[in-house]
Amino acid sequence: MDRFACYTEHAADGALLVSGGPGGQSATGQREIFMVLEAMNLVQDTASSARYAWYQHQLGVKFVPPNSTEQEVCLESGFGICGNHQLVFLDLMEKVGIPARPVNFWYTDRKLNKRANHAAVEVHIAGKWRYVDVTWGTIWLRQKRDPLSALTVEEVLKGEGQRLTGATNTWYLVQRQHNVDPFSYLQASDVQMTRSGGMLKLSLSDQPETFNGLPNYVGSPPDSDALSYSVRQREAGGQLEIAMSGASICNNSKLMVGDQAFDISPNTVIDADFDKAELKVQVVGQDEDCYVVMASMTRRPPGAAQLR
Repeated sequence: MDRFACYTEHAADGALLVSGGPGGQSATGQREIFMVLEAMNLVQDTASSARYAWYQHQLGVKFVPPNSTEQEVCLESGFGICGNHQLVFLDLMEKVGIPARPVNFWYTDRKLNKRANHAAVEVHIAGKWRYVDVTWGTIWLRQKRDPLSALTVEEVLKGEGQRLTGATNTWYLVQRQHNVDPFSYLQASDVQMTRSGGMLKLSLSDQPETFNGLPNYVGSPPDSDALSYSVRQREAGGQLEIAMSGASICNNSKLMVGDQAFDISPNTVIDADFDKAELKVQVVGQDEDCYVVMASMTRRPPGAAQLR
């Protein structure tokens, strides 16, 4: 990672030589935005999504994606998808001293009729958070050819600015050849955004929710802010059944379902009154890094038999 951080810094300094510094005048944040662009291009090209697809095809079930603590393998072996790109980029930004944070999107892919998600980042430069989609080598600019006019994610979601994309990337080209819009997540009618934590809205039907395409936990995993769910049903009444498949050490915390408190214990099922149209499911307490892993969440309407 140190080597790639050096590449990033050297490229930014080389760009400054052309644009008036060092030794000359450059705008506040100019070096930092150059480092962001270089790191984005470096991660996108080195940790290739096309090579990721090849590894998956060649190895099949033997292909094991790297976990969150071993992202350097993506640079060493040359493969990655959006979640890998996000983590590698955040590591690089930490190395070069630029504040950065994750941005995650949760939405329904209408073309495939299934849930989907996407991982990207924000960087803080010249007093403003700027949105960067590392996987697609893209930023959004207020002013053409001025990277320091890069927009916030909220501005991008409003449809503002001009999209600047590294359009010669192999994975991007093949997606466009197959009429796939890599940026459809921004226009999805049900798109939700979290950063390192936040709250997601979840509408339950009478079928068990198994969190396919969604985070299957509430609480605060290491190095993350707290995540919670706002769980909705069509009308108040019945029970909310939550199967807890795992948990961290939570001796002084409770799983809260609305105003109902439950002990946190792996491999147990809790039943809460679903007495409102909407309930917040969250972890509350004094434990650091306390979170609950959920296998399923099931709405049982009034009078329904208890499922076990």
